Amino acid sequence: MNVIVSAAQMQVLDRRTIEEAGVPGTTLMERAGAGVVACLQRQLGQLRGKTVTILCGKGNNGGDGFVVARLLHKQRAKVQVLTLAPATALSRDAATMYRRLVRAAGKAVLKPFSSAMQVQTLLEKSDVIIDALLGTGLASSVTDRYADAIECINQAQRLTLAVDLPSGIHADSGAVLGRAVKADLTVTFGLPKLGLFQNQGIDHAGRVEIVDIGIPQNYVDAMESRIHLISDSFVHSVLPPRRLSGHKGTFGHAGIIAGSVGKTGAAAMAAQAALRTGAGLVTVATPASVNDVLEAKLLEVMTIPMPETKDRTLSRAALDRLKDFIATRSAVAVGPGLSPHP
Repeated sequence: MNVIVSAAQMQVLDRRTIEEAGVPGTTLMERAGAGVVACLQRQLGQLRGKTVTILCGKGNNGGDGFVVARLLHKQRAKVQVLTLAPATALSRDAATMYRRLVRAAGKAVLKPFSSAMQVQTLLEKSDVIIDALLGTGLASSVTDRYADAIECINQAQRLTLAVDLPSGIHADSGAVLGRAVKADLTVTFGLPKLGLFQNQGIDHAGRVEIVDIGIPQNYVDAMESRIHLISDSFVHSVLPPRRLSGHKGTFGHAGIIAGSVGKTGAAAMAAQAALRTGAGLVTVATPASVNDVLEAKLLEVMTIPMPETKDRTLSRAALDRLKDFIATRSAVAVGPGLSPHP
């Protein structure tokens, strides 16, 4: 199960990897860029001859973009790099990657930002757009040329890949800060960022792929994060094996205390979910007058009618019977559709 991190936690992990594990920041960037290219290859296959426009900001997100551009150029893609900041304004590691790109591909691939119309023209001729404008450090609304570039990306309606996080999305809350790139695919590095799974971040990220850039696992384990991403591999690892000789009595008896007048659907869905996740037997304890309704909804689930109030909700008189019900079940869920009746 993947730990989901905040921007501050990711910064700590990056810093520890660089300072304590001795992995240079440029090495992390190289791994990130290579991961983006690998994900793009899985999406499109052969990249040779594809026109790819990469929009790079001045920070490390832009540095990742420069790596992607160099690697794509090496694969004979037609690369255009739209820079939104002069070389003198780049972060240290981004400047290193900028120089490596120039040495490998020449300055002809670089297109300094001049206007929204220029961006629009470049993107119209592209097969793929790569957003490497703004990363996890964004904390205020996107304005000026960055806002113009994001607007052009969204209007272009080309396959769009976001580097680490769609530009304009808050890394923690998932909120749109003014404007945000709407990506088809987000390739995030090290660990998934919280903002990709909250609020508008979900709508803007598209499919999320996680690239391992070599953050030591013991640094991750040392964090006090309580937020995790449930993955297919995690689910497979925790589901117990099903013996071929097993039967309904082997896999436990789930009890569901649920339902009231007008809210039998909640009880039915909870009961069906218990079956779907592997319970051998499931019984629903529900107010007596809605018991028949619930039985009509369910085929494989048993029901037990319980004493009710005049409002057709579970009454205090049901308490002792419910205690006995709980005592003979392997696990019990309480609450779906019980109503707000006191």
